[in-house]
Amino acid sequence: MRLMVKTVLGNKCHNIVLHFVSFGFVCWMWQILDDPTGNSFVENPSAPVKDAALEVLHYVRTRQQDVDLGCVVCVL
Repeated sequence: MRLMVKTVLGNKCHNIVLHFVSFGFVCWMWQILDDPTGNSFVENPSAPVKDAALEVLHYVRTRQQDVDLGCVVCVL
């Protein structure tokens, strides 16, 4: 996503990772997906075996998130 939104910064980050990998460093990364709409899908390549590294947190949307999604009816 960073490469699509901020190409220059994304390329710099990518080059840094490649630099570390070239020296034999293994890079672990965390991907945090916050989707208030609940429409996201993350595929488990090991399915049907549970992915031990995947953590799913369910939460109640904030009022601002509801407003942003158009889920709140404004009373005038």
